[in-house]
Amino acid sequence: MHYFKHFWLKQALRRVVNKLSPNRIPLSGDRALENDFYNSDLRILDGTYCDIMVQTASPKGFTGIAWNEEERRYTIKTSVCYQFLDRYQIRISKYYRGHEFTFRNPVSFVLQEFFKIPWLQVQIENLNQRLFNFRTPTRKSRIEILEKLIAQREQDAAKGKVLLNRDGLTMHMFTVMKLLYGQRVQGHPHFHSMLDHLHLQIEAMAANGEVIFKNQKVLVTGQALLAIAQYEEDNRRHRSEVFRNWVMLVLTLVIAVAAWVAIYKKP
Repeated sequence: MHYFKHFWLKQALRRVVNKLSPNRIPLSGDRALENDFYNSDLRILDGTYCDIMVQTASPKGFTGIAWNEEERRYTIKTSVCYQFLDRYQIRISKYYRGHEFTFRNPVSFVLQEFFKIPWLQVQIENLNQRLFNFRTPTRKSRIEILEKLIAQREQDAAKGKVLLNRDGLTMHMFTVMKLLYGQRVQGHPHFHSMLDHLHLQIEAMAANGEVIFKNQKVLVTGQALLAIAQYEEDNRRHRSEVFRNWVMLVLTLVIAVAAWVAIYKKP
């Protein structure tokens, strides 16, 4: 049992050390699209160190650097034999073409790499992005934006981001864009014009007191509930007025037809 476990660990770590990530990993922008490397760390279950970043592998084990809590970076050189890996929890991250894939099982990592699963997922994602870019997303109305912000705030509060900590309930403008139009909106060719239009809408809401807008972060307020309630009331009145107009039109037509029939049948 240990033989097979160590075999897969060796295969996984050898693949990792052949394409180690740089010290600073680009996670956004054009540089992230060039990513094609791995990062692996092992967390020690007994709490000796927070985790160890793998650097080299050998038939007996691997060497790496452990996290230094005082300096807040990886500085402590260490080595681990495969026979002691039961004390660790392995995590392998693959950074590829702007995406990150995380594996916690060396068998799954090796097999998915062998069958090019991450590459396939990236190609599917790129295809979906191209299909998304063919259409122009419909811009959201003020009320739709307020409803989304309120719903998201309620979800955040339910996760423990209580009202005493308002910073936990704010959202960056990029997050608001993804909330309204989906995760792929940042790759859309009209992204910047859509973002600018959203800025104007948020600024107008801030002037009405419906949101607090500061440092590119948005916090929806209680005034938004009043705005939505007023919109729903106005909409209800409008529907009632339209219904009454249709009723009056139908009654008028019925009376006109009845009058015409009466005149036609008159001897």
